[in-house]
Amino acid sequence: MAFSFFKNSLRNESISLLVDIGSASVGAALVKLEKGKPPHILATVRENISFQEVLSSGHFLIAMNHSLDKVLKNIQLKTKSTGHPLHIFCTLSSPWFILKSRHLLISRQEEFEVTERTLDEFINDDIERLKDELKETLPPKDVKIIEKKIIQIKLNGYEIKNPYGQKTSQVELLMTVGVSSKKVVESIERKIGNVFHAKEVNFGAFPIAAFSAIRDIFPTEKNFLFLDITGEATDVSLVSNDILMGTVSFSRGKNFFIREISTELRTVHEEAATLFAMFLRNELDSAKSVQIAKIIKRAENEWFIRFEKAISTL
Repeated sequence: MAFSFFKNSLRNESISLLVDIGSASVGAALVKLEKGKPPHILATVRENISFQEVLSSGHFLIAMNHSLDKVLKNIQLKTKSTGHPLHIFCTLSSPWFILKSRHLLISRQEEFEVTERTLDEFINDDIERLKDELKETLPPKDVKIIEKKIIQIKLNGYEIKNPYGQKTSQVELLMTVGVSSKKVVESIERKIGNVFHAKEVNFGAFPIAAFSAIRDIFPTEKNFLFLDITGEATDVSLVSNDILMGTVSFSRGKNFFIREISTELRTVHEEAATLFAMFLRNELDSAKSVQIAKIIKRAENEWFIRFEKAISTL
C-alpha cells in the first residue's frame, strides 16, 4: 500500500469510502458512519466498464481499472466538501472473486482446548487444500484470500457462540472463504493508493455484503435464494436457516443477450444494446420485435440451463 501523505487530523474518522467492482461497472460512495445513527450517503459515482466484444481476462482487467481510475478521481473531487475517508472497503462481484463454503472437522481421541491458534492452524491448513482445489482456475501463487468468515462452530455436535477456552474432542466449522486473484487485488490497491494514499483497503465478496443487507431488510426470512445478475455473470446464493450456505457463479449476464443479438443480426454492440432496451420497453415494430424475441428466447434457454445447473450444485 502507498504511504499515507494525509495526517490523521485531516481525515474525518466517521467517513468511509465504499468501492464496488462489478462486471459491467465500477462504483464508489462516500458514507458518513456515526454510532447509533444509520449510514448517511454523502456522494456516489458510477462508471460503466467498456463493453467487451470478446471476453479476455487481460483486456477485461485493463478496462475495469480504467473505469476504476475515473471513479476514484471523480469521487476524490467530492472529498473537498466531505473530508477524506479514513476507512476504505471494496466489494468484488463476479468474475473478480470465487466464494467457497467449507465444512471442516477436527476429531481427536483426547480432549483439547480450543484456542485462536488452534482454529487458525486448522483454517490455514484447509486454505492450502483450497488453493490446490482451485489450481485449474487460479495458480496457487496468484490466490489472494480476501475474506474468511466463520458461520457456525460446533463442539462435540453442539453449536456454540464462543468456543475459546472450551475443552472438546471434536470441532466442526462451517465457514465461507472469499478468493480473488492477487494480480486483480494488487491492481485495485494501486489505483486506490494513488488517489487516496490509503494504508489499507478491506476487501470482501459482494454476496456476503448483500446477504447481510437482505437479512437486515427482511429479518424474518431465514430461507431464501438471491441472485445478482450483472453485465457478464450471474451469482446464485442459497441461504438456509439464516446461514449463507454457498454461492455459485456462471458467466451469463445482460451482456450475453446483447452479444447474441449482435451476432445474429451482424451488427455492432451499441445497436444491439439499443434494440434490446427497446424490446424490453415494447418500442419495436412487430416484425423487429418478433425477430429479437426469437434471439432472446434462445439466450434465455441457455441462461436457464446454466441456472438450473448452478442450483443443483448448491
